[in-house]
Amino acid sequence: MLERRAVALPDLVADVQRQVGRLAADRGITLDATPVAGTVLGDPVRLRQVLLNLLDNALRYTPAGGSIRLTGLPQGRQVRLTVADTGPGIAP
Repeated sequence: MLERRAVALPDLVADVQRQVGRLAADRGITLDATPVAGTVLGDPVRLRQVLLNLLDNALRYTPAGGSIRLTGLPQGRQVRLTVADTGPGIAP
């Protein structure tokens, strides 16, 4: 069951960046997380899980010397979190 409560995005992103940043550095990959402001209503455990899954996938397919970027852009009353990397991408 999903829990809905206020989740501070700066704390969530900083926590995920700390955890994944070590793995990225060990693999020679740069992890850049732009400052994300605001609070969203959501399940903090599931939001963290989704971000970790996306970042794990990015780590898996980004070669050494590459980079991964985590950004958060406000869109009205919502925030869009995006993970982008310099890996080969997904074939159509």
